Amino acid sequence: MKKYDPPQEDTAFYLSAAKAIETALGAFTGEKRPYNAAVLPAKSGQLYVYIYPASTETDVYLIGGDARYLVSPDGLTILETRQLHKSIIEYKDFTKSERPRRAGSQKWDAQPHSRRCPGRHRRISCHNEKASGR
Repeated sequence: MKKYDPPQEDTAFYLSAAKAIETALGAFTGEKRPYNAAVLPAKSGQLYVYIYPASTETDVYLIGGDARYLVSPDGLTILETRQLHKSIIEYKDFTKSERPRRAGSQKWDAQPHSRRCPGRHRRISCHNEKASGR
């Protein structure tokens, strides 16, 4: 790594990327909510700017509501606009938080069991054997 003393102004990718983000956000017409932006290099020095909704809750993932802009190498001119998805779908990941509990008197065990439990659950171990008469 090379250290510059005094620090020098960036004139390469990161400067163009920052300008491209500002340009794309100025043209973006999404919902009133926080958004993230990512920049990827494209052909001929151009830049792709992706704008997508930012998650504001733990374990909630947002799908859609995103757009892609092709921006000139200097980051100041939008060459192409593409709305990828208009609506936003919120997906809650229940694997990282407590799942809703099942109502009823029967206890459930996720371990496979060789016997058949009463009802339609074939691979669920039944702990309520006295009530079922088994």
